[in-house]
Amino acid sequence: MMLASLQGHEPVVSYLLTRKANLNAKDVTGMTALMAASKKGHLSLVRVLVEGAPT
Repeated sequence: MMLASLQGHEPVVSYLLTRKANLNAKDVTGMTALMAASKKGHLSLVRVLVEGAPT
């Protein structure tokens, strides 16, 4: 999820969300996939991550 978010691979992130990937997982620096996508400016991916987050 993290690598796909950093690289802006929206289809991969969407697939991982359907497989119930952990959106709260952090890398060694404490960054989440949402933070990574935001930092890299992948705004449509940020939207996918926010909408895919469980309520």
